[in-house]
Amino acid sequence: MTDPAVPASAGARVFPAASLPERVRARVERTYRRTTTARLQEPSFVYKNLEAVRVRRIMRELGCKDPAFDVDAKDDMHAWARRLGVRTPHLLAVHDDVRSLDWADLPDRFVLKPTRGTVSTGVYLLHREGERWRDLLTRRTLAAEEIRREVAGLVEAKEASASFLLEELVEDPRFPGEQPPDYKVWTFFGRVGLIESKSHLLDADGRPTAGWRYFDPDWNDLGNVLNDDCDPALPPPLHADELLELARTISAAIPRSFLRVDLLDSADGPVLGEITPEPGGEVLLAPALDRLLGGYWEDAEARLKVRAARAGTLTPADRPLDEALVRGE
Repeated sequence: MTDPAVPASAGARVFPAASLPERVRARVERTYRRTTTARLQEPSFVYKNLEAVRVRRIMRELGCKDPAFDVDAKDDMHAWARRLGVRTPHLLAVHDDVRSLDWADLPDRFVLKPTRGTVSTGVYLLHREGERWRDLLTRRTLAAEEIRREVAGLVEAKEASASFLLEELVEDPRFPGEQPPDYKVWTFFGRVGLIESKSHLLDADGRPTAGWRYFDPDWNDLGNVLNDDCDPALPPPLHADELLELARTISAAIPRSFLRVDLLDSADGPVLGEITPEPGGEVLLAPALDRLLGGYWEDAEARLKVRAARAGTLTPADRPLDEALVRGE
């Protein structure tokens, strides 16, 4: 029987009572954590994209390149696309140095681009006008020597590779004499989630600018989902179904959860422009679209893991796996 004269806490360590401000702060923190955790219960493209950037950074620190980047370089992409049976702009030539070009012998229309570079740095969409060249990308008219100097500056600044390739200039018959629209397809291991369409316009001061229009896989307009300057007049491609089928084919051949496939359209059908494993820039999506695309990402991740499991690469081993492979030894 407990002696009522002895306090219940006798012989026990007493936890000090929290002050009112501390209790309020703890309650607020619990509410915040609960709310944050609830949000994490739902798929999120934004979260998965940021996570993927962190994972790739760790891979680079470990001296390992994501294999998807093996076909990211412009010259490598051409060879890989041929093996896959995918149409690309006709490769005219590859040069170690732009200074070696004989401009008089070049075709009247072609694309000049570095074999390695970022975004459109060092890319020229050239159309001969007499002794000069009109760049459809910047709307400037340049002499060959001006192009050489600009390219040399980019190479010196390490913003572009010294080697350049010459490609066929793809023309969309709806936009003759202009840079064709880009159709950047967000894919999830063989599944299309979003089409980011880009037109090439002039602003009020006559300077080149971009207009954007976003579509779902059925080519329904999604509105301004990425807070960009919209171009509601930009149409779907002429070969809309064929273009998305091409994007699915390319995506299904590269084992990664998310990949952006950049395509052009032409009178003869869609053409692969480039593969973008890691699109740059900040991505902020409306909650419903973020959940939808996040779900596509998780679905692709699960399908890739199922393939690996059934191939036996995830089977438990009889001993600890050797870390030497991670260290590249």
